[in-house]
Amino acid sequence: MHFSITIAAVVAGMLALAQAHTAPTFFYVNGQSPGRGTCMRISHDGSTVVSPITDLTSTDMACGRNGNEGVARVCPVPAGAEITFEWDIKLDKPGLHIDDSHKGPCSFMMKKVESAINTTASGDGWFRIAYVDYDPTAKQWCTEKMFYDGRITVKLPEDLAGGNYLLRPELLALHTQTQPQFYVHCLQLFIDSAGTAVPTETVAIPSDAYAKQGTTAMNFGIWDKDGSTYPGYGPATYRSTGSVDAKAKSGLTQTEGVMPTGCILRTGNWCATEMPKYSTESACWESVKSCWSQANTCFSQSVLDNSICFKLQDKCRKFCANGNFNGPPDYMVDISETPPTLNPVKPPLQDLNKRTTSASSVQQANPNAAPAVAVAVAVAAPPSSTSSSSAPASSAAPPVERYGAPASSSSSSSSSGSSSSAVASVAAPQQTSTSAATSAPPAPTLAPPPPPPPQAPMMTSICSESITDWVTEVITVTVN
Repeated sequence: MHFSITIAAVVAGMLALAQAHTAPTFFYVNGQSPGRGTCMRISHDGSTVVSPITDLTSTDMACGRNGNEGVARVCPVPAGAEITFEWDIKLDKPGLHIDDSHKGPCSFMMKKVESAINTTASGDGWFRIAYVDYDPTAKQWCTEKMFYDGRITVKLPEDLAGGNYLLRPELLALHTQTQPQFYVHCLQLFIDSAGTAVPTETVAIPSDAYAKQGTTAMNFGIWDKDGSTYPGYGPATYRSTGSVDAKAKSGLTQTEGVMPTGCILRTGNWCATEMPKYSTESACWESVKSCWSQANTCFSQSVLDNSICFKLQDKCRKFCANGNFNGPPDYMVDISETPPTLNPVKPPLQDLNKRTTSASSVQQANPNAAPAVAVAVAVAAPPSSTSSSSAPASSAAPPVERYGAPASSSSSSSSSGSSSSAVASVAAPQQTSTSAATSAPPAPTLAPPPPPPPQAPMMTSICSESITDWVTEVITVTVN
């Protein structure tokens, strides 16, 4: 009996780890979210949303599975907005963000498009706005710094021309040396900016120029090599060519993906509309049919979490109840999930008691960085970049018209790294500059968690690719 229990426990544990992939379930514009999965191109199959892209030649490399298909919503953002992505392993149970074996770089790419909904994501036109790989001071990869809250924040370049864009967050997990894992999705954005810059140094995704199987960057041995020797990959990071008033408007009008009027329930990129008023029995029963039809559609449209659809079913049950044929009930009452705001997430208490993090251990390499922003980490552009200088401090981004104002510039967070003051005051590490008028873009900011616990042998570095071999070994040992 003991023999069979041992094998079952090992197999169950390994299968659980096989599911330890991740995807961004929420994103925040200056600290406020438009809703779970809104404006996000994601897989239509909920079982594959968190799965990585492993074929570097696939068109899925651009925006993930089904990423070449647009969604109904396009989110408006101001110039220079701070965009925070929150990643989770389980879509319906936030809290577990990324397995600590999935170590590697983070990158942010953008593509200017004629239509954020109808444009194919794969192909040329992608430019990089931020990149982070290994931090030799903290001795951590970018993904390791996301362990506690799953968040990473990037500030959009203020000088970009207004219009429609795709924004592509990317995590690259290198824990299986022979098979890099890309976790990518895309946001559909309308940037209201008075800038005029249109980056010309672009790359096609997929392409060997972006990521090529067999290269050192794709098959880097993170378990036996010094992370500071990682060569990087992809194009140089775009650098703003001048300052632009972030509050100035583009004069453009968003013409696609606007939130429909009359919504009473929103989930992802779909919304339910209120039934017409009625006062007769026949009209009431027609409304019942229409209400339940929308409830069924809600479940099919809610890839990330369909629990909100039960609230629409509850509303449908009230129609024509107890012979009341005047309605609809709760007319035009919005029953949508309240979008979250970007609140700090603290590590577990027991970990706080065991670990300490000093300001000097998380401050960037730039000796001129202000000690007050030790809660955020800024990392230099990738090795392919040839020009940068310290990024000047800037004021907080203006409020988002639809989703609220940014975080107060007088406050900072020790765990989310998402406050406007922290991002604005973090300077990029100093490098050789080839142009005094060219400034380095603000790097993505991450809340530095306490150092990770000692890594358990084998268990924390196992992924689905090696389950069979590992379980076979355990069974053999157990038998002997």
